[in-house]
Amino acid sequence: MNKGFKDLQSNFFYSAPKNVYAKSNLSYRYWFNYLMRLAISNFVFEDFLLEWDLDFFKNTLFYDGYVGITEHYKCGLVALNCSYSGVNIYRKPTRLIFSNPVLGTFNRKIGINSEVVYIDWYDTTFESLTNIVSRFAVMLANVDASMNVTLINSRVAMVFTGSNKAEVKSAQKMYDEVSEGKPAVFRLKDNGINNSLGEVFFNNVKNNYIGNDLLVTQQTIINSFCTYIGIENVNFEKKERLVKDEVNSNNQMTRTLAQMWVDNINDGLDRVRLLYPNVKTRCKMRSFEHEI
Repeated sequence: MNKGFKDLQSNFFYSAPKNVYAKSNLSYRYWFNYLMRLAISNFVFEDFLLEWDLDFFKNTLFYDGYVGITEHYKCGLVALNCSYSGVNIYRKPTRLIFSNPVLGTFNRKIGINSEVVYIDWYDTTFESLTNIVSRFAVMLANVDASMNVTLINSRVAMVFTGSNKAEVKSAQKMYDEVSEGKPAVFRLKDNGINNSLGEVFFNNVKNNYIGNDLLVTQQTIINSFCTYIGIENVNFEKKERLVKDEVNSNNQMTRTLAQMWVDNINDGLDRVRLLYPNVKTRCKMRSFEHEI
């Protein structure tokens, strides 16, 4: 399956909640950008070639899933986004097709005058981080939508009733004056007739508010995402101190997938080095000193 069709298929089955509300779109885009930056920040490239642009390299690698390396007579050795074609006996591509606004369009043969660095190969195609990021961004956008609903519902504290429009307007005026902070509110009697403002219904705002639970859910989703992409995290809901075995178990799950991505990237860089020995770049996971 060629890349063009895979891109078309990916866009057609796009999972963002784009047909619900504009605010959901904005929330999804916010979380997608945040989670993608969080994922990319977990990988460090040492001895990065000065001729390449690191931001462009990382964005291309993690958004597209792969980056093509080749030489061009105008710029020397370049690392650019590209498409691919052909198939070898292992069902992997044999050629890279570069299309650049400055350099134009040109083809290269993989292993002869170009190489490809990728993070994952699955089901006859290069996989990027966008599927994982999109999945969690949708969940977090849904949490935001639920948070907006519960915040709006928590504002409905009282409902006033009246037997006519005059009583309703009088109640509105009195509530406005109380809300403005006036220490006393006055209302004329109507000859002792229909002086009641009607029944007042009090909404149990606290029972309707689930914001705290949603915030816990939000952090749980973020922690789960961190586990997917290789960022160590702990069960923050657990009150007692975590034991060492629990921490180690989480660390092993966290590192497995991310370490495979690092290995794939470095394998690709090793292949690049066979064609272009001056490339010394290596990838590793960012590490932090911490105590549990």
